[in-house]
Amino acid sequence: MSVLLFDLSDTEPSETIELDPRYNRTGDIWHVRLGRGARGKGYALRVDGPWAPDQGHRFDPAALLLDPHATTLVGSCDWDLEQLPLFAVGERPLSSTAQDLARCKKSEIDHLNGVVVRKGEALGVRTPVNRTLLALVKLLEERKETRPAG
Repeated sequence: MSVLLFDLSDTEPSETIELDPRYNRTGDIWHVRLGRGARGKGYALRVDGPWAPDQGHRFDPAALLLDPHATTLVGSCDWDLEQLPLFAVGERPLSSTAQDLARCKKSEIDHLNGVVVRKGEALGVRTPVNRTLLALVKLLEERKETRPAG
């Protein structure tokens, strides 16, 4: 696992921090303490591991990952659908949420995973997968709303 720090005007990382699971991982949670020099920078995550979709492993060290707890996304929302390996056009139909996100439109995520999260909260049942998916989709929708015109 790596944390890549970016100056907000750059597309290449200004610093890469390699995380050591002995010190930067507790259970399934990765963590790192960043110094004051990281303030005002953007970041992304990179995970390295096997590419074995038949075993549920889809690690791509070239891919940058979003943090589901991020509060702001920067950049554009222009996706090349042919480059999305999990939603490749022609391989299988895109879900309605994926179609909405690809078109930078508000999705129906509140009526799908959002309902599961709210019901779970009301019943005292943890719903970490639905909560993460809800957070990621909401961040991508927000990214669309803050995208500069043009």
